[in-house]
Amino acid sequence: MDLLIDGGPFYVGASRLTFGGRQHYRMGDYATGRLAFGVGTAGWTAIVFVDTLFDTEANTLAYSDPFRLSDTQSITSLRPRTIGLKLKWAP
Repeated sequence: MDLLIDGGPFYVGASRLTFGGRQHYRMGDYATGRLAFGVGTAGWTAIVFVDTLFDTEANTLAYSDPFRLSDTQSITSLRPRTIGLKLKWAP
């Protein structure tokens, strides 16, 4: 039986949607991570994982209607923390 360990932190740097001085539609500048532990053999694997480890709230894409940038802005949020179990069987 094998022990499986995987994971790591991830950082997305800050950026802006436009180059204009007045329009500061910021996105990015967040850290997140993944952690996974499991056991397995030649025929099966079981892994428990956590994605978005720090349950970070962030804007991943500051996109809005390009014809109405000054009027509205929409935010694309990061996936929430996800905890799961992955089972794999190969006869």
